[in-house]
Amino acid sequence: MKNRIYLFTVAVASFMCISCTKTQTTLSENEKTVNPPIMGWSSWNAFRVDISEDIIKHQADLMVKKGLKDAGYHYVNVDDGYFGKRDDNGIMHTHEQRFPNGMKPIADYVHGLGMKAGLYTDAGNSTCGSMWDNDAAGVGAGIYGHEPQDAQLYFGDWGFDFIKIDYCGGDVLGLNEKERYTSIRNSIDKETKMFPSIFADGPSRALGLKMQQLPGVSVEILMHIGDH
Repeated sequence: MKNRIYLFTVAVASFMCISCTKTQTTLSENEKTVNPPIMGWSSWNAFRVDISEDIIKHQADLMVKKGLKDAGYHYVNVDDGYFGKRDDNGIMHTHEQRFPNGMKPIADYVHGLGMKAGLYTDAGNSTCGSMWDNDAAGVGAGIYGHEPQDAQLYFGDWGFDFIKIDYCGGDVLGLNEKERYTSIRNSIDKETKMFPSIFADGPSRALGLKMQQLPGVSVEILMHIGDH
């Protein structure tokens, strides 16, 4: 397996943080402290939808082995490609071939390495992978119409810490970005209050928003939902 590490650093220009957990690094020469941006690895650029449980675990291991975790890269994001299908009750199931053991073991594994685990969804009905990579599993996998249900599943049942929310499906439906992201934020905030044990170490629930605003240009905004 090729070791494909593509790291993300959310810069100030494209970063919003509400009640963020502050990771402080002491500078020995002047004893000042700095708060680095949220940094980590996301599977999309390296693997698109061709991901699996083994790939995610291997990449997480490499972040520790290569010293990236110690350098402040604490976030591991499972991007588009883990979806299976929704059942008759609208509950999302994982891809049986790519993630045969489900998603909770992924979150548990990343947590066991001392890092944060994240997932992906879209603000509309379908994901970017379903459009760009013809991944049929992404059709109907978006969070639109399933916000409380998906929030409980992703954060409560599976135990993930943050979510990146794309806008390919939202754009196709002609939805208002501000209204959609506000609604999603409020819905996830409401649902995650049901799981106080997840927040034992402080505000760790990050909401990642990726908006396709211009042709060929994507803007990523990462927000923390706050203390609970």
